[in-house]
Amino acid sequence: MGFRRSWCTSRNQNPTHTYLAAGKHSVKLTVTKGAYNSSAVQITTVHGTDLATQHTRAHFVAVSTIGKVSFTVQFIDKSTGSPTAWIWTFGDGSVLRVQNPTHKYTQVGTYTVTLQVWNSNGACNERFVDYIKATPAK
Repeated sequence: MGFRRSWCTSRNQNPTHTYLAAGKHSVKLTVTKGAYNSSAVQITTVHGTDLATQHTRAHFVAVSTIGKVSFTVQFIDKSTGSPTAWIWTFGDGSVLRVQNPTHKYTQVGTYTVTLQVWNSNGACNERFVDYIKATPAK
């Protein structure tokens, strides 16, 4: 069985990834500090799974992450495992319970965004620290 390539990347210290296909997968970790970096590659084998019985895995992106106040951001749920419920916290005290929200940042600042998702098999969350930056309007 050959290797499968997944072009997923993360800047999180402890990322998670759900493999949707059985087989051998190559995982590369690169640690960078200043002008220096170090990499390691590990091969992992994923056995066949039934997607209907998998726990959900939270993941999201924002269409844009930097803008001037009042800055509206479109968030897109990229979670796996067929979630049926969502809770978004936007770092400014606001909370929404929809799959793909838009949120307006009205104060200058840097905001941490968290998405928590559920399905019948459990819950998972993902948090991006200092993900959104709202700058002065001038």
